[in-house]
Amino acid sequence: LSANKVINKYILITGGVVLVNPLPGVDFLTATSVNVQMILELSNIYETKITRKEAKDLSKSLLSTLAKLGILKGGLEIITSVLSVSFTTRFISKSIQSITAGWLIKIVGLSMIEYLKNGQSWGDEGMQEVIEKIYRINKREEVIKNFVKEAITRIETDKNIQSRKNLPPFFN
Repeated sequence: LSANKVINKYILITGGVVLVNPLPGVDFLTATSVNVQMILELSNIYETKITRKEAKDLSKSLLSTLAKLGILKGGLEIITSVLSVSFTTRFISKSIQSITAGWLIKIVGLSMIEYLKNGQSWGDEGMQEVIEKIYRINKREEVIKNFVKEAITRIETDKNIQSRKNLPPFFN
């Protein structure tokens, strides 16, 4: 299993949980243990030993830095503006937290890859610089539009699968 596949798995998990059970405000991301599990899986890929407590502390530090840098709020605004151009208000309100949560998980995961590649070090730049660099890359218009497009495709696919599950067996 590659690191990007692990990140994509947790993007789907987080987005799905938030879509089904949206939480108020932008603090929805801090209410999940998904980051901790993703960090543990990524550390296994890079054959580094990180305890659950260390993963929890790393997760808190990453989320705190994202908040301090305004990336939590900025991510919400970026996703909102991309969605508002092409989708109905009803779709937007149901999906915005879900897609934003997935996008933020991606930034956390990519930041962790840098940390693990560096031998469990943020390097001379520190955590903030690593996160800012990954954020700049992932907020580029074409990158964010592709992410949103893929997220919407997955949401639509999940809806279709769920609606088929409610049909009698001979319809599936």
